[in-house]
Amino acid sequence: MKKLLMTSAALVLGTTFAAPLSQSVPDDALLTLEVRDLKGALNRMGAFRPVLVKAIQDAVGATNAAAVKTEKDVLEFLGTDGVISVHINKKTFQPAVLFVTSTSGSAVAKRMMDSTLAADKKAGKVSTVKEGKYSFNQTKDSAYGFQNNVAYLSTDPTTLRAFLRKLSGSAGSSLSASVAYKGVMGNVQNSNFKFYVNFNAAGDWIKAFAGSDPLINAAVDAVKTLGQWGAGASVTAQGMESTSVFFPNKSTKDKALYSLLTYNKADLNAATVVPANVLSFSTSAADLPGFARYLDGWLNRVGDSNDPSVPAELIPELALSKNAAWLGKEVAVVTLPSASTVKLNSPDPLESLTGTALVLEVQSQSAASKGMQDLLSQLTQSSEAPIDQQSLTVNGSTVTVLKDQDFSVYYTFKNNFMLLAFSEADIKALTAGGMRLSDSTPFKNAKYPRGAQSIEFSAKPPLQTRESLRSTLELALATGATDMKPKDQEKLVTSLVNVMDNMQKRTGGSQGYTQFQNGKIISKSVQFVNWK
Repeated sequence: MKKLLMTSAALVLGTTFAAPLSQSVPDDALLTLEVRDLKGALNRMGAFRPVLVKAIQDAVGATNAAAVKTEKDVLEFLGTDGVISVHINKKTFQPAVLFVTSTSGSAVAKRMMDSTLAADKKAGKVSTVKEGKYSFNQTKDSAYGFQNNVAYLSTDPTTLRAFLRKLSGSAGSSLSASVAYKGVMGNVQNSNFKFYVNFNAAGDWIKAFAGSDPLINAAVDAVKTLGQWGAGASVTAQGMESTSVFFPNKSTKDKALYSLLTYNKADLNAATVVPANVLSFSTSAADLPGFARYLDGWLNRVGDSNDPSVPAELIPELALSKNAAWLGKEVAVVTLPSASTVKLNSPDPLESLTGTALVLEVQSQSAASKGMQDLLSQLTQSSEAPIDQQSLTVNGSTVTVLKDQDFSVYYTFKNNFMLLAFSEADIKALTAGGMRLSDSTPFKNAKYPRGAQSIEFSAKPPLQTRESLRSTLELALATGATDMKPKDQEKLVTSLVNVMDNMQKRTGGSQGYTQFQNGKIISKSVQFVNWK
């Protein structure tokens, strides 16, 4: 089964559109990944193209060595369009995954399918089933076939049958024709990669599966409030450009959450208080006191539920509404240069905070100071020792230090913002003198539109060593399930290291923003890449 799924993923990741297969995918999909014109995208990658082609060849060969032997084979199955979708079986309530792809490389796809069929026949019983104009092979835990240059696979025969009926020309609704899908995907139709999530439908399934307990009903209302989300990413001459559309459900019963999701602020100003040499910066308008009240409401709701499956000790009494009342309406996350020294495989989870800082708008400095101490005291009330408060002078600013036995928080104020870090070195870097990010030429050249409700900016990231990249990949493979032979795994890791190292040397900065348009939250971003 694992080999079948990896083979199908390889097929789907080699695709571009002819007649969109989403026209035949059942309309009850909870989430989808669609791909198109990867062959064209590959050609736009210039000098990076042969490196990626070799990686694709090695990745597919690791699970199906007979399928993709040459670069010509790789390019052959980079054909038409593909979709991976997740559904729920209406009778068993079990998730069903559907993989479908049209490919111009019929010889390559047939070799992959024949190899899988031969292995399944050797392992156990395989039956052949017909649905509409198409036939498929069915085993105990999968169903798959290849006909008319279309490869189709599913973990659930019922879902596959629904797809094949529509593909055969039968009447019925489809994903691409559904109102929910069109509401968010119209903005990303021409993307190489497309993603879609229907939270509203997921909420309905949660309610059908979990029942009508008041706590469950509230959770369902919250999930359904998220509505739909769609996104698309494309390879362009600039690099990788992406657009996402978040369409919250205005008719929701959870009006408080909808209000928080669609909160609007006149101006974003956090860039005026951080240094120009930050590695990355993102800031968003957010009703932080409102979020605190909302979370408080959920904690109280869970605490009052008398649900025996929720132990009382897991329900903290944080009094967020009170302890976070000092917060303003903007929050920024900053990555400082010291973040480049963090070891990705470090056993110390707190080391991951190195180089991370927060910039929080506050209503008043005095209220913020008291609120921070109260909040941390509440969070660490089970500690053996109380919080130790100290004061330092850093770069001419008074910095308050709150120390627990496990961690420390350093903060100071600039204008109406709290600058917060987790080490003395980082608070020193955050408060260093010199040009602010808002005055730097690269940030000004980003030209964010007026009325943006979030902005993102990053400089060219520091390079990682090949040894660090290899260590990260080996750790990921070691913690994940894999039945690859050591020789194949080593070949795959080496190929992926080559791809990642080559890509990081081409990668520049990035920028993006979010705006509200007609009830939708639309985000656009670009990751600059030098393909030459």
